[in-house]
Amino acid sequence: MTRGDLEVFFAELSAFERAQDAPVVDTVSVQGYDHVLLGTRKGHVRICLPTSRLSIWSDVDACAPAWTRRPPRGGEPPIPAPGDPHVGWVELLYDLRYLYPLEDFGPKVLLECVRRGGESAWIDLSSGGVPCSSPIDLLEFMGVSAVMEDCVLHIIGEQSRRFGDG
Repeated sequence: MTRGDLEVFFAELSAFERAQDAPVVDTVSVQGYDHVLLGTRKGHVRICLPTSRLSIWSDVDACAPAWTRRPPRGGEPPIPAPGDPHVGWVELLYDLRYLYPLEDFGPKVLLECVRRGGESAWIDLSSGGVPCSSPIDLLEFMGVSAVMEDCVLHIIGEQSRRFGDG
């Protein structure tokens, strides 16, 4: 898996979730270099990378046939009305296609997991084996293509506080 495969995955996962009536995925765990593990209310689904929204749908739908809606092949499904945590989750997933800050900041920072619960989400990163979780308010989240930069700055700030550097 390359960074590009993971970036495409998040854009495709966002399109899959946007096509759903209700949230389907509540956890995305990055597993090694060739796949991710999705947590859903019907179970866990292993997604091999690279992938497409239709492949994600097929793999997730296999947990319980006909419980998810097939996303359109091209283009983006309509964005639901704002103020809904599902909209914030979809926009967060779409924003995660910009992973370049993981390579642009000093220590090697790894994306480990993105998870949600109700109106909140968390992006779990690690740097040098030190974990850090950045909270996201899904009711207020608006995709601005900078969420990873904010999270990396958060982890660097946490490390500075832990080790007395700031």
